Amino acid sequence: MAHEADDNDGIAPRLTIAEVNELKGVVLEDGRQFFPALPALKANSLQGKQDHPQFCQECRESPFLDREGHDKNRQLAEIIKKAVKDLKPHDADGRPHFILNWRIYPNKDHPRFNKVDGCSCGCGDSSL
Repeated sequence: MAHEADDNDGIAPRLTIAEVNELKGVVLEDGRQFFPALPALKANSLQGKQDHPQFCQECRESPFLDREGHDKNRQLAEIIKKAVKDLKPHDADGRPHFILNWRIYPNKDHPRFNKVDGCSCGCGDSSL
């Protein structure tokens, strides 16, 4: 499969640290905070774990194909879940007062995401 510079290597969007900081929100006049919606994310960590049979050779040989990324993301989710449970209130039956959802975005300024090497180009996704 040919890899084009704008194919996002199967991961989108890529955000800079400054763009992520803009998502932190603003303080309103009455003291409350307003947070914008998080951008939708197309990720490929599960695909890398599965060794998808449609992967092209270039993707298989990429130093950025992270076979452990999905499991590491699940570990991170468990750590975050435990931190929320430890630090935020919940009822005696375990029902939390607050629910956290998180996303991890590729850093647009990192060289890994500025080199089109084929890793996670989307070749394993027939819907692209």
